[in-house]
Amino acid sequence: MFKIDALPDVPRWAVLAAHTVPLVTVPSGLWRIAQVAGLPVAAQGV
Repeated sequence: MFKIDALPDVPRWAVLAAHTVPLVTVPSGLWRIAQVAGLPVAAQGV
């Protein structure tokens, strides 16, 4: 298991949540950047 370095009084769930937030938001950010750049990111309707 990974060793998580945090302050002694911080609950484990808070540390895990803080590490999870960037992993959840990165795909959304990349999708938005691709849309602004004009790259095709969505499936075309038939």
